[in-house]
Amino acid sequence: MIIAYTDQNECDFAIRFDDETKADKVKEAIEVGINAWYEAAHDDIEPNEYWDKEYIEGFYACGYAEPTMELLDMWGIKHEVVDVEYDNDGNVICDELV
Repeated sequence: MIIAYTDQNECDFAIRFDDETKADKVKEAIEVGINAWYEAAHDDIEPNEYWDKEYIEGFYACGYAEPTMELLDMWGIKHEVVDVEYDNDGNVICDELV
């Protein structure tokens, strides 16, 4: 299964994983991870339930998919980050889109 993330800033990536029962957790990891990466750009960083302010601060120097991968590793979900693929009409090819 592949779940993809795209946004207006072209921070696009997809997560490939085998256990379809983990789809909701993968989507949660994408949402929490990308939000933490964007939060790292702010002066007044707000911690979340997974990382403190100082840890989030370090995410901005990483790739935008890194926090998601870290959460998936933390949760024991085997995954692979892959490029987002598009069909001839410019539509994302994936099982779900976040």
